[in-house]
Amino acid sequence: MAWIEIGIASVLIVFAGVVRGYSGFGFAVIAALCLNFVFTPIESIVIAITLDLLSSVCLLRGVHTEIDKPLLKRLIVACLSLRRFR
Repeated sequence: MAWIEIGIASVLIVFAGVVRGYSGFGFAVIAALCLNFVFTPIESIVIAITLDLLSSVCLLRGVHTEIDKPLLKRLIVACLSLRRFR
């Protein structure tokens, strides 16, 4: 991969980050769409989702005290019980 492609991808990621900072959501959608100019669609989606998850992990440290743990446990149990296992 050429340095120019990395530079273009970085600018597009910063743009998606600015949109997320302004609106609070939409990073993965905008990043995936913009990265399609540089990467294949599969690579764009993987990069966008990975970056979105990494940025969300940083936010979890600050909100872990505000999580309604009994509700979260019920939701997890409900989701796992309704999931089809093969």
